Amino acid sequence: MDCPDRTVLQAWATGREVPADEPAWADHLDACEICRAAMDEAIAATDDGGLVRGLAGCRREHERILPTLRSLLEKDFGVAGMPDWKRFPFLESIEGRIVTGRIGRLELKEWLGAGSMGAVFRAVDPALEREVAVKVLRPEYEGHPGIAALFLDEARAAAGLRHESILPIYDVFAPGGGDDGVAGYVMPLVSGGTLADRLAGGGAFDPGEWVRVLQRITEALAAAHAAGVLHRDVKPANVLLEGDGPGVWLADFGLARAAHHGYGSDSLVGTPGYAAPEIVAGGTGSVAADLHALGKVALEMACGRLPRSAEEKPALEEKSFPAWASRWIAWLTDPEPGNRPASAEEAARALVVSFESAAATARRAAAGRRLRTGLAIGFGLILATWITDAALGWRGTNALLRKGAEKVSIDGRPGTHASVGAALAAVPGDLAIRVGNGEALFADAWPDLTDRTIEIVGDGAVKGGTPVAKAGSIRVKGGGLKLVGLDLRPRGDLGSLSGFLEIENARLVLEDCSIRKPLQNSRTAVTGGALVFLSGGSEFVATRSRFLTDRGGKAILAVGNPGTETSITLSDTGFAGGGFLHVVATDPAAAGAPGTIGVEIADSTVICSGAFRLGRNGAGVKVAVRSRNNLWQSSDVFLSAKEQDGGSVREAFVFEDEGSLLAVGGERAVEWDAAPAGGERQGEGDGALAKRDWESFLGRQDASEWVDWIVQYRPGRAPLWNNELSFEGRGGRLLGSMGETFE
Repeated sequence: MDCPDRTVLQAWATGREVPADEPAWADHLDACEICRAAMDEAIAATDDGGLVRGLAGCRREHERILPTLRSLLEKDFGVAGMPDWKRFPFLESIEGRIVTGRIGRLELKEWLGAGSMGAVFRAVDPALEREVAVKVLRPEYEGHPGIAALFLDEARAAAGLRHESILPIYDVFAPGGGDDGVAGYVMPLVSGGTLADRLAGGGAFDPGEWVRVLQRITEALAAAHAAGVLHRDVKPANVLLEGDGPGVWLADFGLARAAHHGYGSDSLVGTPGYAAPEIVAGGTGSVAADLHALGKVALEMACGRLPRSAEEKPALEEKSFPAWASRWIAWLTDPEPGNRPASAEEAARALVVSFESAAATARRAAAGRRLRTGLAIGFGLILATWITDAALGWRGTNALLRKGAEKVSIDGRPGTHASVGAALAAVPGDLAIRVGNGEALFADAWPDLTDRTIEIVGDGAVKGGTPVAKAGSIRVKGGGLKLVGLDLRPRGDLGSLSGFLEIENARLVLEDCSIRKPLQNSRTAVTGGALVFLSGGSEFVATRSRFLTDRGGKAILAVGNPGTETSITLSDTGFAGGGFLHVVATDPAAAGAPGTIGVEIADSTVICSGAFRLGRNGAGVKVAVRSRNNLWQSSDVFLSAKEQDGGSVREAFVFEDEGSLLAVGGERAVEWDAAPAGGERQGEGDGALAKRDWESFLGRQDASEWVDWIVQYRPGRAPLWNNELSFEGRGGRLLGSMGETFE
């Protein structure tokens, strides 16, 4: 084999190109001193060249450190290239990042990235109806059973750990196990990227977010150490962040059990810049070494980058973050392992205590400054200002006070509170509350809201408000609740006959709000229940708001017991997810006329798996839907009335429409027990089959305009709208921003 041109060697060394026959060229480079020297020179000319050059001397006899070496060269210095996709036997096609293919029952959709040992794909598990991430061993490691064992041990190491901030493993498959002969494992799909991505795009963290993320990482390390597992490669690239929520996960335990297989022995285990001094000197992994790497991550989060030199470090630290944080970082990164914290648990505890102590000191100082400032202002000016502001409900004064540590105020009363729960407990009766940030909304438990009318005003969800995570339900019995400008994120499990917002014989109003229930691929996914649960004859009004659930979730669950009247009015509102309206009757034998549920929906977009479902005793509830200028699309059926008498459903369910587009993707528009077997597939292009099925069930013709499809929603990418349709005057303002809202 002839020596390649020097420019080709330079391209290989810097990762711009990859040899077509990589194993053969590797043999050549092992034997040819001239080419090796040329490669070394090219690597030395790149950034971090001196360090990379020292690592690039891997020869065949050093194969046992190959995974560690490739991690350093590829992940951290970009020296190596992408895998040869043609060598993956399970891939059928690849165009850009879009792929087709199958591993077992998993349907591959997109490649997300490639690391030192594996490539990661976005896939769909049709059996569980959820998106997942699947990581498979790179094809060049075929014939290296030891490397495959190490690769799978990453999954087994993580699978044996139980902590909310350690990325779980769903499944593992080994070569010869029936999954197309590849080694790999299946994980949740996390859409927010890595901490390294966040640092590259957003720079340094503010103190509150800095503590929150580090606390989660430190607690995850504590759980791993308690189980006898060292991570050995803590760095920003191995921390995953939830794209639109508070989730933080420690991932990539690929080096966690390296010594078990003999990989990394007498070599650098970890990443330069984060590895502890004793590791660089040839020592083995330890709790202290993991904590040193964590301290370096904390330093990078505080400064936006790691200091380039020892001389730069003090000035960068002083400029970037407070003294208490600097002391915590110095404790973790002490050159002497014995001077570091004894455990990750001790480090986490010290972090929280230091932050809370500093925050309390800052609150006292701010209070002192406010007092001194107030005394310095002339009495006449203060009096005039207070008289004016008092007439306006103290809004100006409270707006200034909310810039401090306490973010909640009550209209009509000067002063602030730490949370909405504290404000509700402090003042009985009806209240109008304003919040300055999301965390203040649920910092404390809410008291009973029976027969109270409460209004809570935030910064504006659709305009970019602060997300709020809330476990459990918000219950209102009698009176009413009005929420304006809030971005709400339910957390935790809900019962099947319940909801995030539970309204009984009361009024619920949402304006400019967003309620998003995490998807099934999130560890914080909600199961059961609905976003809004209405009972006892309630009223629900929503304008300029957005709702999101997974395929199994519900937007509205309404109970229509005899003698009750429920009203639902929606305008310029959007929903993407499972069922739109689910109707049940929990006490069908109660006295009184049949319960009624009236729905008025206009200028809105509903993309769902099923628009309406009459559940338990639902056929006994009078449901009247009046639709105007909407976009309706159901992936399965438009109306589900299984286990219900068809005649009763026709009598009880009324749907009137003006100016909307309707589409279904399943075989039928209506699902009921007496429906004809089979059914023709949709796909004629004009919705004729759906219209025929709909009118056949109702026994009458109507003016509804049925089409074949309206939108193809593709997670992670903008939705694809049917360019053959005119949406003018339909769907409200949500139409143009639906991709941003529901990604």
